[in-house]
Amino acid sequence: MDKNKEPNKSVIALIMGITIGLIIGVGSTYIFMKHQEKEKIKEYEKEKLSITEKLSLEINKLGIRNTVFVYVDKIQRKIEEINSKESTEEEKVKKITKGMYAIDENGVYNEVDEDTKEVVENGIKIEGIDFGDKVPLKNSVIIINEKGKIVEAVFYIDDFKVTYDLIGTTVTKIGEEAENNG
Repeated sequence: MDKNKEPNKSVIALIMGITIGLIIGVGSTYIFMKHQEKEKIKEYEKEKLSITEKLSLEINKLGIRNTVFVYVDKIQRKIEEINSKESTEEEKVKKITKGMYAIDENGVYNEVDEDTKEVVENGIKIEGIDFGDKVPLKNSVIIINEKGKIVEAVFYIDDFKVTYDLIGTTVTKIGEEAENNG
């Protein structure tokens, strides 16, 4: 046999080594890229869910903000109704003036001491307000000025705390408020 016609074993080994290396390299690159693609898809799905949750929360907050404006209007109308009543000899109507009022479990706003938040004995009550199906929770408070107008309020609705003032409202989820303060 002619040595030139017979392939050199070292050349065959080199070609086989390169081929095996290429196969392993391409295979491992494929597996790595496939894994990275799955991770990106999971991350995208998580981000998409997070955006959906945030959007849902903001829509909920907007609804609650509108509800608070309705509450303030209803309470303000009730105050004006009470303050416009004429007192008779049998019934002395107390006018609602400057002070703080807190809601109880029956949906009645009772006059409270501004320092201690204790209900004032024989204090003024604001009752008979139809809040609809979403009633502010206990500990919701309104502050009324000397003209009988609501200047500040804090409403607890579902899992939210809504702070109202003459400028606007701030809605915070009760759990978020604790995280932000702590």
